[in-house]
Amino acid sequence: MSGRTIVGYRYGRDEALYCSSCIRDLFVPYELVGQAAWTAEDILDHIAADLGLDRQDERVSSYHFPQPLQRADLMSHESCDLCGQRLTAA
Repeated sequence: MSGRTIVGYRYGRDEALYCSSCIRDLFVPYELVGQAAWTAEDILDHIAADLGLDRQDERVSSYHFPQPLQRADLMSHESCDLCGQRLTAA
């Protein structure tokens, strides 16, 4: 992601916003459930590779696969649609 801090993800038909923890929990494959060292990005890269998706390809939309968001992509008040955590850089 070119060194920019990911503060959340946009995903799905309604382009819902998710924090890294929730997107990780939603997408973690069964065999990686106990692997705390795997970040949301690690898991999404793993799944994308299994599906043959290039996450950098602009044709892969947030409708089909989670898209990372940086702070500049968000309004100041936005939060995770699943847990309610405010989406800001750590």
